Amino acid sequence: ESRKGYVFTVQVTYEDNSAYCQVQIEVEDVNDNQPRFIKNPLTLHIPENWTLNQPLYTAKASDIDSERNSIIRYRLVTNTDRTFKLDSQSGQLWLEKPLDFELNRS
Repeated sequence: ESRKGYVFTVQVTYEDNSAYCQVQIEVEDVNDNQPRFIKNPLTLHIPENWTLNQPLYTAKASDIDSERNSIIRYRLVTNTDRTFKLDSQSGQLWLEKPLDFELNRS
Protein backbone atom coordinates (compact mmCIF):
# COMPACT_ATOMS: atom_id res chain seq x y z
CA GLU A 1 0.00 0.00 0.00
CA SER A 2 1.50 3.29 -1.02
CA ARG A 3 -0.56 5.35 1.44
CA LYS A 4 -1.93 4.51 4.86
CA GLY A 5 -4.82 6.91 4.55
CA TYR A 6 -6.58 9.83 2.93
CA VAL A 7 -8.17 12.97 4.34
CA PHE A 8 -10.49 15.17 2.31
CA THR A 9 -13.38 17.55 2.71
CA VAL A 10 -16.84 16.95 1.32
CA GLN A 11 -19.09 19.90 0.57
CA VAL A 12 -22.85 19.65 0.26
CA THR A 13 -24.79 22.58 -1.16
CA TYR A 14 -28.50 23.33 -1.28
CA GLU A 15 -29.50 26.61 -2.86
CA ASP A 16 -27.38 29.26 -1.08
CA ASN A 17 -26.40 27.10 1.91
CA SER A 18 -23.34 24.88 2.19
CA ALA A 19 -22.02 22.46 4.76
CA TYR A 20 -18.65 20.77 5.00
CA CYS A 21 -17.52 17.46 6.45
CA GLN A 22 -13.96 16.27 6.83
CA VAL A 23 -13.55 12.59 5.90
CA GLN A 24 -10.64 10.40 6.95
CA ILE A 25 -10.11 7.02 5.28
CA GLU A 26 -7.63 4.52 6.71
CA VAL A 27 -6.34 1.97 4.23
CA GLU A 28 -6.15 -1.54 5.66
CA ASP A 29 -3.16 -3.70 4.85
CA VAL A 30 -3.64 -6.31 2.13
CA ASN A 31 -1.79 -9.60 2.48
CA ASP A 32 0.26 -8.93 -0.64
CA ASN A 33 3.76 -9.86 0.56
CA GLN A 34 4.81 -13.43 1.04
CA PRO A 35 6.95 -14.43 4.01
CA ARG A 36 10.66 -14.85 3.40
CA PHE A 37 12.98 -17.21 5.20
CA ILE A 38 16.06 -15.58 6.69
CA LYS A 39 18.22 -18.43 5.39
CA ASN A 40 16.99 -20.25 2.28
CA PRO A 41 17.83 -22.84 1.04
CA LEU A 42 19.09 -24.60 4.11
CA THR A 43 20.86 -27.92 4.63
CA LEU A 44 21.06 -29.34 8.14
CA HIS A 45 23.69 -31.93 9.03
CA ILE A 46 22.30 -33.95 11.92
CA PRO A 47 24.38 -36.54 13.79
CA GLU A 48 22.79 -39.98 13.88
CA ASN A 49 22.95 -39.95 17.68
CA TRP A 50 21.09 -36.64 18.08
CA THR A 51 19.12 -36.53 21.35
CA LEU A 52 15.37 -36.84 20.91
CA ASN A 53 13.22 -33.88 21.95
CA GLN A 54 16.14 -31.49 21.73
CA PRO A 55 15.69 -28.68 19.18
CA LEU A 56 17.55 -29.26 15.91
CA TYR A 57 16.95 -25.90 14.36
CA THR A 58 14.69 -22.87 14.58
CA ALA A 59 13.27 -21.59 11.30
CA LYS A 60 13.16 -17.81 11.02
CA ALA A 61 11.03 -15.94 8.53
CA SER A 62 9.69 -12.42 8.24
CA ASP A 63 6.76 -10.78 6.49
CA ILE A 64 6.64 -7.05 5.76
CA ASP A 65 2.85 -6.92 5.80
CA SER A 66 1.39 -5.34 8.91
CA GLU A 67 -0.65 -6.65 11.80
CA ARG A 68 -2.55 -9.90 11.21
CA ASN A 69 -1.17 -10.27 7.67
CA SER A 70 2.36 -10.61 9.04
CA ILE A 71 1.63 -13.53 11.38
CA ILE A 72 3.81 -16.46 10.37
CA ARG A 73 2.93 -20.12 10.90
CA TYR A 74 5.30 -22.97 10.13
CA ARG A 75 4.40 -26.51 9.05
CA LEU A 76 6.10 -29.58 7.64
CA VAL A 77 4.83 -30.35 4.15
CA THR A 78 6.25 -33.87 3.95
CA ASN A 79 6.88 -35.88 7.11
CA THR A 80 4.96 -39.10 6.51
CA ASP A 81 6.96 -41.22 8.95
CA ARG A 82 6.74 -38.49 11.63
CA THR A 83 10.47 -38.41 12.23
CA PHE A 84 10.34 -34.66 12.85
CA LYS A 85 7.99 -32.27 14.57
CA LEU A 86 7.79 -28.54 14.03
CA ASP A 87 6.30 -25.96 16.36
CA SER A 88 3.94 -23.95 14.15
CA GLN A 89 4.49 -20.70 16.04
CA SER A 90 8.16 -20.72 17.05
CA GLY A 91 9.55 -22.57 14.03
CA GLN A 92 11.50 -24.96 16.28
CA LEU A 93 12.29 -28.26 14.60
CA TRP A 94 12.63 -31.39 16.75
CA LEU A 95 13.61 -34.99 16.19
CA GLU A 96 10.79 -37.34 17.22
CA LYS A 97 12.36 -40.68 16.25
CA PRO A 98 15.94 -41.92 16.34
CA LEU A 99 17.88 -41.60 13.11
CA ASP A 100 19.38 -44.75 11.60
CA PHE A 101 21.88 -44.01 8.83
CA GLU A 102 22.18 -47.64 7.74
CA LEU A 103 18.41 -48.13 7.56
CA ASN A 104 17.55 -44.84 5.82
CA ARG A 105 20.18 -43.96 3.23
CA SER A 106 17.92 -41.49 1.37
